[in-house]
Amino acid sequence: MYVLAPIVIGVALTASFQEKPDPGLNSDVIAHPQWTVRPTLRFPTIASEQDVQAGEVVVRCEIGIGGHPEHCKVVSETPPGMGFGSAAVEGIQGGVLAPEWVKDWPADRPFFVPVRFFLAG
Repeated sequence: MYVLAPIVIGVALTASFQEKPDPGLNSDVIAHPQWTVRPTLRFPTIASEQDVQAGEVVVRCEIGIGGHPEHCKVVSETPPGMGFGSAAVEGIQGGVLAPEWVKDWPADRPFFVPVRFFLAG
């Protein structure tokens, strides 16, 4: 079983996390993690330079020591090659999950974070 962990982050750009799982992931549970330190996402420079206004990424992570997301990998990225995947991984790995959320999460269970980037108009 896979789990999607949507979060909402406000930055200079708008980065939102989808509330429903990607049907291709065969997910049947959606978790709403709590954060001690919320991830910060930055719109990729290469996307801005190429006038790309939006992107979507799904990132798979494990929970590391102290609630730090680790071993995060891009599962999907649209459009590819514009830096959205690495920006999502970097931002998510900069967050810290709340201890009360982590203690209830099975240690061997990854979580998925779907991220949508778009420039605020």
